Amino acid sequence: MRLLLYLALLTSALGAPRGYGGEIEKLDLKRFFSTRVTTGIEGDSAELSKSIEKRAQRRSSKLASAHLKKKALILCSHGGYSHEAAAKTISGLIGDDFVCKTVFPINDYRPFGIKNSENLYNFLFARGWNRTLEFLSGVSMLHFKMRSENFEAFFDRQIESERPDIVISVAPFFNGPALLAAHKKQIPFVLTSLDDNMWIWLANFKKPKGAKFRLVVARRTPQVIEAIEKTGTLPEEVIEMGQLLRPEFQNPLPTREELRKKHRIPKNKRVVLILMGGAGSDVCVAYAKKIAGLNLGAHLIVCTGRYEALAEQIERIPTHRSNSLQAMRFTPDIAELMALSDLMILKPGPSAVFEALAVGKAPLLLDTTIEPIVWEQSNVRYVTDRHIGARVRRLKYLPRLIKRYLFDTQERKEALKALEKIPPNRSCLVIRDIIYELCSSSVKDPLEVNALKASTEHADRKAR
Repeated sequence: MRLLLYLALLTSALGAPRGYGGEIEKLDLKRFFSTRVTTGIEGDSAELSKSIEKRAQRRSSKLASAHLKKKALILCSHGGYSHEAAAKTISGLIGDDFVCKTVFPINDYRPFGIKNSENLYNFLFARGWNRTLEFLSGVSMLHFKMRSENFEAFFDRQIESERPDIVISVAPFFNGPALLAAHKKQIPFVLTSLDDNMWIWLANFKKPKGAKFRLVVARRTPQVIEAIEKTGTLPEEVIEMGQLLRPEFQNPLPTREELRKKHRIPKNKRVVLILMGGAGSDVCVAYAKKIAGLNLGAHLIVCTGRYEALAEQIERIPTHRSNSLQAMRFTPDIAELMALSDLMILKPGPSAVFEALAVGKAPLLLDTTIEPIVWEQSNVRYVTDRHIGARVRRLKYLPRLIKRYLFDTQERKEALKALEKIPPNRSCLVIRDIIYELCSSSVKDPLEVNALKASTEHADRKAR
């Protein structure tokens, strides 16, 4: 009864739908959202409301054309943010022609009967229990192998329920059974690995003959090639595209001078950016304290995300008179902050490292005060082998590393020169082309193009 009452109130606030085929009354979203704009969203409230209303006006067009779209089923994971970021990126890239449904098989399957088992991963990772995580990953692989038939049946039910035109995986462990289930229905399958440790991505994996399949890897290292050769995957089915990055890290950005002005960076100060992700609050404080007291003439930006207590703790840190310190709360402008920085201190996760390399022109210092988990170690090697930066093994070495890579030393010059040799990242274009190659867009047929155009124009008139 409470649910029915809530739905009735919501319907009256939004304006009830009329008829069918996407004919919807124009929504008064400025009124509806006026009390729902929170301080967690950056930007002017009026602009946000205007943007929401504009999207609502296009909603009827989407409803009118939805029946012409194909469906993509994206297999994702809650273990760390990189999987969800990849799923959102892919959904955005193909959303014009595909209805995208993202599911989380590990949580739904409940390995060992544990509800929300991926929260355990995040808990351990946030506390640096990397060796424990590696052990549990090995146990999980064994568990999935022993229960592979059950897991395949689980995916059979998922595919029968969702009836997708293509299956895309951005998560490890279960790809063998998932591919078999998709192949039974002759559904194309794309596996996009987000790091170089293929042993978790290709666990219990054997490609069936005749499967419509593509394996997308960031880099063709010897270890990656060795792991792939054991799966029966053909060389032409393996695509190297670089790290899958969000579009904002591949689009052109303003100049560094324009960005410094936009973000109010003090003049004549070098910028040091500390970005540790959701798992690095204690480490952020330790790094900020160590750097803030040095005589650097630098502006220190510490990204704290939505952790208000961490931001307040950072702001209380005393600084040397030559330095300034800024706690950067949640912001969508991480790409811009990386682009204007003179030195970046990061966790060695693949997303952070390769996003920084895509937009930044600054050396990297990677936090390894806790030995990185096995699937992050290749990122450390990538940076150090190319002399793009260094690893921080102990905080006592940090002042020396800061001075070596922040000022015009030989190490900094070598790092900047090495950064110029890194090829541009075009992963968004590559992954989109792969998906469209395997599952042609639903709007290529001339009859469907005309139907889509007519329905869209009709819906737009109604929206206006």
